[in-house]
Amino acid sequence: MKLFMKRATALLIFAIVASNAQAQSRYEIAQMSCNDVQATLKENGSAILRYPSQGYFNLSLYDIYVAGQAQCRQDEVVQQVGVPTADTKYCPVHKCVESSIFVSR
Repeated sequence: MKLFMKRATALLIFAIVASNAQAQSRYEIAQMSCNDVQATLKENGSAILRYPSQGYFNLSLYDIYVAGQAQCRQDEVVQQVGVPTADTKYCPVHKCVESSIFVSR
């Protein structure tokens, strides 16, 4: 019985950790202002932003965007990019990208 309880407890802990890692806020930003998008990232730290493609009809684009470097892994750096919002075609936001400093040669 003790072995069963240990395994059940370990499984429960693993499930909780895995579910927290998968939890990510998602936002459709086509109707949001640039200020709203930036405030959302600042408040949440990171979020999946989804928006319509500028070049292809009925295609949605998405990625994970972050508030700053603190949300990136150790082997990543923050890069400024732009997303289209309701009030502008280029709203400056950040995303984590692999750093060329840490790439093995």
